[in-house]
Amino acid sequence: MAHQRQRDTSSEEELPREPWTVEKDVHLLNNLAAHGGEFQREPWVEKDDAASWTVEKDDVPLVNNIVAHGDPEGSSNSLARSGGHLANVHEGAGMFYQPNFKYIFCDMDGTLLDSSGLVPETNAEAIRVARSRGVQTIIATGKSRPAVIEVLGKVNLAGTGGIVSESSPGVFLQGLLVYGEGGQKLYQQNLDIEVCREALLYSLKHRVALVAFSQDDCYTTLDDHPLVDFFHVMYHEPKQLQPRDYEHDGADTLCGDPDHQGREARAQGQQIPTHQVVEHGVQAQGDVPQALWLGPADPIAKIISDVDHFLSTIDIQKFVFLETPEVISSVLRPHWARRVDGKAQVVQAQGDVLEVVPLGTSKGNGVKILLESLCASPDEVMALGDGENDKEMLQLAGLGVALCNGCEVTKVVADVIGASNDESGVAQAIYKYL
Repeated sequence: MAHQRQRDTSSEEELPREPWTVEKDVHLLNNLAAHGGEFQREPWVEKDDAASWTVEKDDVPLVNNIVAHGDPEGSSNSLARSGGHLANVHEGAGMFYQPNFKYIFCDMDGTLLDSSGLVPETNAEAIRVARSRGVQTIIATGKSRPAVIEVLGKVNLAGTGGIVSESSPGVFLQGLLVYGEGGQKLYQQNLDIEVCREALLYSLKHRVALVAFSQDDCYTTLDDHPLVDFFHVMYHEPKQLQPRDYEHDGADTLCGDPDHQGREARAQGQQIPTHQVVEHGVQAQGDVPQALWLGPADPIAKIISDVDHFLSTIDIQKFVFLETPEVISSVLRPHWARRVDGKAQVVQAQGDVLEVVPLGTSKGNGVKILLESLCASPDEVMALGDGENDKEMLQLAGLGVALCNGCEVTKVVADVIGASNDESGVAQAIYKYL
């Protein structure tokens, strides 16, 4: 977007914010109701220039009732019971105003997810409210699609009726995989093969945990490294299981769901009785007892045993090194920034994960590709993020919201600074700016 931005720093002093309340601006409601709707399609509340609310003529009786009683007549969602917060009037609230944005593009780690790696119910409810008002939330993340489906499935936002599935639009792997309506793949960019080779050999030689991403699948060089398991637990990425974890009826190796059928059903708790089983490269069918199922949307990170064969058969979009923040900042990031210079680039969304991606990679580019397929303008977008990988996305959007727990390079380019991910910053931004 070409327009010049000025950072709004005043909000940093005000956090956490309370949603707008009816009591604060009752005179505006009275004025509108008294004129019988003359102000239809005109703003009736303006807050920080970003929130512009409108009311239709047919809604004037509802406005009168709120002013008189603090509750829409016949509504089961009382303003009084919700502390007078207009943001908490869910059912029927869509008639109240025209949203400022048609789309919300939201990062995952450090933004939608709290510090425990889960979605606070407050954020999930805000997304449902946005959807009830005709606003579509689209995930833009460095995660793989299965990881997003898994974590959002925990709050009933995955699969049918959710905001992410294998047939929904989304931006994954830092914008290297972009899916449009119906899950149609719009874009894929792969990492330089020689960069991949050097990284895989480095991981094996120095026993540094590495995970490589190929579309919905993950691969790792080390099958016994504790950080690979931690990567699954904390970031919900595919997990490497050992044979002892799922031996059943002579099956030694479970390949998960290679065709990705049943992943969403598992995320919703449905039983998928038959799985592809692979033993020494030979596929067979086998039933897996429920107690030994993979978790929701939980394929296996496959082991890379032969680097040359692997690279001749698999396209890699990105890989990540897993280490402590101290080792990454002092050793891995400087080393790999030099090694891939001119061929790839390094980026960090989290302190303990160093990503190596193709040159020019950005979520902003992925969001732009998706918006073009939707015939939508960046001006129709509110984007939320926290990491250095979110910078271009926030610059592109009509309103870029950086959470206050984010890095400085992202906060500098944002239009406004929101509450932290542990204060449900996504929910606060939806209620304040939508």
